[in-house]
Amino acid sequence: MSDAQLFFLKLAGITSVLLLLFFAGIWIVHRRHGRNQATKAAGLCVLLVATTTAALFAGELAVRLALHNVSTTGDNINYFTRRWYRKHPLKLNQLGFWEREVTARLPETIRIIVLGDSFTFGGATPASADDQHPRGKA
Repeated sequence: MSDAQLFFLKLAGITSVLLLLFFAGIWIVHRRHGRNQATKAAGLCVLLVATTTAALFAGELAVRLALHNVSTTGDNINYFTRRWYRKHPLKLNQLGFWEREVTARLPETIRIIVLGDSFTFGGATPASADDQHPRGKA
């Protein structure tokens, strides 16, 4: 099961529990205070959910617009990183490294391996920046 499927499965479960609690609460209000109070309570709950949802969507849109220049962050799964890789796809060599194609080493050639995290990888560094980035030096 993919992460997206698992997320939507959890979301459906949480939504089902919340709907069950909502209807149970409205039923209790109806039993104790009558139909008019239950109708008012249901309307207020729907209004609360609608305004909260609208505020969350507006906030998400505002953050994405305000941070439109952000290229990546520390992880590789968020909105900004996915957007960066759509515009700048990784070009991997035959060995699976973000590097030019490696040929047979000449006797006078010294090769150095650098291990590290996203700073070493050059996250948010376009492939055209090979001249400035050590990754592109021969």
